[in-house]
Amino acid sequence: MTAPSRLPLAVKFLILLVCLGVLAWLSLAPTDELPKVNLWDKFEHACAYAVLTVVASLLFPHRLVRVVAGCMAFGIFIEVLQATMGFGRDGDWHDAVANASGAAVIVGSILLHRRFRRASA
Repeated sequence: MTAPSRLPLAVKFLILLVCLGVLAWLSLAPTDELPKVNLWDKFEHACAYAVLTVVASLLFPHRLVRVVAGCMAFGIFIEVLQATMGFGRDGDWHDAVANASGAAVIVGSILLHRRFRRASA
């Protein structure tokens, strides 16, 4: 099986675009069209951006700073869209912080893993 980081660049970007599209739909669609999840809203945000960051970091492992910056920027962009578009969604800076927190936890975990792996080698 091919490691995600070894996929052709076009395939990597296609996978990332699909993930961004799904996350954009979940973030911008009217709430009555979304699946019902009974978790704390901020936890849902953090989990969604953690998954996005995991996928992006697997695809681009040597671009971790760009990955986390891009995920956080996308989270802010979505909140701005929610605040300005009339889809019945409300942009909230607390949600942007939750989005960034999910991305940051994953990147922090990756960096710790890399440090421990180097130390044990």
